[in-house]
Amino acid sequence: MSYLHLSEIKLGMTLNQVLVSPNGNMVLGQGTVMNEYLLSCLKDWNVKGVDVIEEAAAEFNLAEIERMISDIVISLTDNAPIETHLQSAAQVHSEIETELKGLLNRVCWED
Repeated sequence: MSYLHLSEIKLGMTLNQVLVSPNGNMVLGQGTVMNEYLLSCLKDWNVKGVDVIEEAAAEFNLAEIERMISDIVISLTDNAPIETHLQSAAQVHSEIETELKGLLNRVCWED
């Protein structure tokens, strides 16, 4: 987490604090994802900066996913029984799903 000046806040960043109005009412909650409207509101409210959750690096191996898909395409050109193709496709689907879940977990839950 880090404190950033309002000019450094990017769309999609997540607040790591609760913002309250001068009269003590909660305006934005922790976990709020910044969009254009909310950034505009913060500017209108003269907010100087906010504490945000640092962006997680998107680390998934596109080359590996491409290799898996290529393996399926190559396997479809041989004369193997359809069951073999279905098992291969199910395995690749599972591997891709695992990769994507890992990516989402890193992006959504990493502090």
